[in-house]
Amino acid sequence: IRGFRIELGEIESKIREIEEIRDCAVIARADASGENAIYAYYISDSEISTAHIRNKLSENLPEYMIPSRMLQIDEIPVTKNGKLDKKALPEIEIITSREYIAPRTPAEEAVVRAFSEILNISNIGADDNFFELGGDSIKAVRIISILRDYGYTVTVKDIMSNKTVEKIAAVLKDGSALVEYEQGEVNGIVEKTPIIRMFDSYNYAKPEHYNQAMMFDVTNLSDDVIKKAIESLVKHHDILRAVYKDNKLEILSFEKSRRFDFYSFDYSNVADKVNAVDEKCTEIQSSIDLENGPLVKIAVFMLGTEKKMLFCIHHLAVDGISWRILGDDFQKAVEMIKAGEEIKLPNKTASYIEWGRALNEYKLTERYEKDMQYWNRVKNMYMESELIHEIDSDDFSGYSSVSLSLTKDETEILLRKSGKAFNTEINDLLLSALAEAVYRYNEQDNVIVYLESHGRVDIGKMIDTDRTVGWFTNVYPVVIEACDNWEETIITNKDMLHSVPNNGIGYGVGFDENEQLPDGIEFNYLGEFNSSEDSSSSEKTVYTTGSSIAAENRGTCSISINGSVSNGVLGFVILFEREKYTMSGMEAFAKHYCDALVEIGSYCSGADESIVTASDFSDMLDTEDFDSIIDLL
Repeated sequence: IRGFRIELGEIESKIREIEEIRDCAVIARADASGENAIYAYYISDSEISTAHIRNKLSENLPEYMIPSRMLQIDEIPVTKNGKLDKKALPEIEIITSREYIAPRTPAEEAVVRAFSEILNISNIGADDNFFELGGDSIKAVRIISILRDYGYTVTVKDIMSNKTVEKIAAVLKDGSALVEYEQGEVNGIVEKTPIIRMFDSYNYAKPEHYNQAMMFDVTNLSDDVIKKAIESLVKHHDILRAVYKDNKLEILSFEKSRRFDFYSFDYSNVADKVNAVDEKCTEIQSSIDLENGPLVKIAVFMLGTEKKMLFCIHHLAVDGISWRILGDDFQKAVEMIKAGEEIKLPNKTASYIEWGRALNEYKLTERYEKDMQYWNRVKNMYMESELIHEIDSDDFSGYSSVSLSLTKDETEILLRKSGKAFNTEINDLLLSALAEAVYRYNEQDNVIVYLESHGRVDIGKMIDTDRTVGWFTNVYPVVIEACDNWEETIITNKDMLHSVPNNGIGYGVGFDENEQLPDGIEFNYLGEFNSSEDSSSSEKTVYTTGSSIAAENRGTCSISINGSVSNGVLGFVILFEREKYTMSGMEAFAKHYCDALVEIGSYCSGADESIVTASDFSDMLDTEDFDSIIDLL
């Protein structure tokens, strides 16, 4: 379970040693999400809290052998043959690792409800930690949106720094002070954001073929319902009506825009449906007209008993968080259409035009000047950490790829069980493992990595973007290091990553298009996606969205790594330039990274206590959490 060999009989023996307990049964069972967990059922003449049992067991058992789910019952069910009747044992609702402390204020109740909705966990208490429950910065943005609906305002930094329900609730602000944003159409020229300036600097051979796309299951929807739902999205989210002409991003009115292209195909009788869909999707993705639009393409495929929808948008108008907004809004619109109601989507936050203007104003602030002091100070580090290639070549003919994935148990350990040891966020561990993988691959102990942050950060001005669709991504460089052991590697990289000011937004705002940075690794972790597909069946056909980026478009790095969690499994795709690396070399690199991820998860989840590092003190000072500092001292 979670990568460890478990002796259920030993756990039962230790539970029976607890004085008040008469009998018990311990089993391993898959929970509702398909994850294996240890269930313990016990009988006692008095009421015994699970916290008491957990404390007793922790004296003699390692953490990974302590049942995550426990329940006091009246009797242990047995079969006619006198054996334990596992099927008769009741399901146990998920519990958190701490003794439950109920929310005590309306603000704490609001945070608990938001956590439960986004993290898909019930019974969250006031003392529970956002990161230990599987939170990340992308989920923090979504939680902000929910809290706004409850009448509160909060920032990503507030959530990331304060961590627990109680401390986050303490910094919530009254939503009556919310800025009111234009709810009608917002049109006009977008001032160049950092990511659009970077896009220009890439000088792609086919800039029109640089998209993001997702496949939706629309089996029970008619084409008319789909069209109405998509039209409502294009009308509501202004950036979807943009065009890119004369090197300018312009948002058109709904009436003047071409809105979206819609295609319908019946492949029910096609023998190789998967390949046919993939080829057609690539054809559609390559046909976007940047100057005239639309930047949105919709294709519906009839596939016998299934119906799938390609939702393709040029990257100039969308990013990872935008897809979560669009996915939710598409579902809401469909439900309203089916119910015969007028489509009314949640209120807009700041327009992308306002965001572009605010970023350019940020460049004139003292805060930006402080950011640039940091970037100028560390600049020399990047020049000395260029990625070593297998083959010395400047030729380019495209990319090849290798993939890797963890098991569900290994993913659970890394995401839910590993953050407490060093007070880490998931990216701290993913990048520490990557540093070790690079060292095992080519004995390079430090390497430059270009990170993508979601970019929706605090820039010193009240501007909300958690409900805004657009390309907010911010790219900035860091140097990761592989040290002599896991503890040193984790602490070194964590403290480095947490020292980057304001998620690197200053680097993006000050990006110099003419500056030549050394080759490195592009790394992007997109967070968790819960597929609408029925993942319980291994025979379910998976349809892909075709090629989102033209093969001729050469990236800024010779290696690009993209990862996400889908249906409980963490996976990565590694793209690499064929002229610089061999397939066998990259397969070895992928294995090194997979091994390192499993090892770092096992190491951290098995740690006996948390280790406080320099960046933790910095976070405490930022949030004025002097009580915690005093406790540590």
